[in-house]
Amino acid sequence: MKTRLLTLIAALLLASASWLGAQPYTTTWPYLYSDFQDGVIYMTGGQKIYHKLNVHLMKGRLHYLDNDVVKEAFAGDIFYAEIGPESDKFMVVNGDMMKVVAEQPGGFVADHITGDFEALMVGTGAYGMQANTEAIQSYSSLNIQGAVNVNHMLLLQEKQSGQEFDLRHQLYIVTSGKVCRAVRKDVEALLDKTQKAQFKSYLKEHKVKWKDPQSLLQVVTFLDEVLPE
Repeated sequence: MKTRLLTLIAALLLASASWLGAQPYTTTWPYLYSDFQDGVIYMTGGQKIYHKLNVHLMKGRLHYLDNDVVKEAFAGDIFYAEIGPESDKFMVVNGDMMKVVAEQPGGFVADHITGDFEALMVGTGAYGMQANTEAIQSYSSLNIQGAVNVNHMLLLQEKQSGQEFDLRHQLYIVTSGKVCRAVRKDVEALLDKTQKAQFKSYLKEHKVKWKDPQSLLQVVTFLDEVLPE
């Protein structure tokens, strides 16, 4: 009985991991989720479009399936998207799809999830480059897949044949049209001398934890109050 129970628990954990997208991320499947998930795109014009969705971990773009062919949604038309059984929410921030991990009226905290492709570039002379156009061009030597107008099933068949990579997470604070990394010096760069002094006192009073999205909502509140829209 005990053995059967342990087996059942293990199976449930494995199924849960698969459902949530737990997977080895590879250059032949550079997507956040283990497969395209049911989702909704909320358009800036008010329309709702239902598709199978995924987020490309290098391009930062929202991809969807159209008759089992991978297409790319135009970021300028997207208000936000919800993906998967948990309705994970993604907003377009600086042109990239970022996952909303905490929000309130006036702003939100977003997780910019990307692939650590730089780690794969060790020995090529390109390691340590920032994720900009030059770096993305250099990544082409890694043969990163996920191009548009490719058959979804062909991508799935090649899923495990690429190089594995880890994820990178960078939190961002977004409020009133202002965007910055959730790093104290980046927030202070938005403030004048008087506001910086206010912010120093505010941090001391509220004990902000810079890696905790819920705690960072306090920074959202501060910026929303002191910075004009």
